[in-house]
Amino acid sequence: MKYKFTSKENFSDFSSGKVINSIPGIPAFPIRLMSEVFQFCLSKRKQNNPVTIYDPCCGSAYHLTVLSFLHIDRINKIYCSDIDEKVLTIADKNLKLLTIDGINDRIQELKILFQRFHKNSHKDAYESAEKLKTILFKKKPHIDILKKSFSNNILNPSFPSELVETNIDLVFADIPYGKSTEWISRNNEVEEVWLLLENILKIINNQTLIAIAQTNKIPIEHESYVQIKKMKIGKRIIRIYKMKDFI
Repeated sequence: MKYKFTSKENFSDFSSGKVINSIPGIPAFPIRLMSEVFQFCLSKRKQNNPVTIYDPCCGSAYHLTVLSFLHIDRINKIYCSDIDEKVLTIADKNLKLLTIDGINDRIQELKILFQRFHKNSHKDAYESAEKLKTILFKKKPHIDILKKSFSNNILNPSFPSELVETNIDLVFADIPYGKSTEWISRNNEVEEVWLLLENILKIINNQTLIAIAQTNKIPIEHESYVQIKKMKIGKRIIRIYKMKDFI
């Protein structure tokens, strides 16, 4: 695919497991592609104010954290959920990196590791953390993004009232796949994604954009949505939807 909004850059400071915590065996979302999807969605909005994002399959919130560092001045609120409460603890640690206290704690942790073991990998991670801190100060030094995670099965959801009452601008879901991530019900993926789209109708509005990343080549057809964009890189296919009646 051709990139319209992003150029080829060195994203090594954001490598999964370096500064931003990762879950072993779970593939990280390609950073440039993630930024491209986000900026495409911004280009389709009528307003230019910072957006509220919801991720119903957040895992470690790796991609939300990276996205926020790259576009922290364009994001106002992050809501994320996952059925696995254990991974939500990692998600919270990663989202905390978007605060001065959080990134300072991570810098100190990596500094101690380097001093103790003298590994180049710890030194590189420490230096990358310092760079991320600089980004945080430079782009948004005095305002924190609101960040909230909660345990939830998107196939049988129970949304907190705060989320229902919030204006969600973008739903960004990287659909589970592979040996380490899978749908809890183990049913047909097409049916599961359809159900995800059905359930989020309770919390979205007529301007919300929904970006679904998956490996399944079969398009998802739902009577309430229309696909406005398709992107493909490697095995990942990203389909972007909007509510049909308001296109």
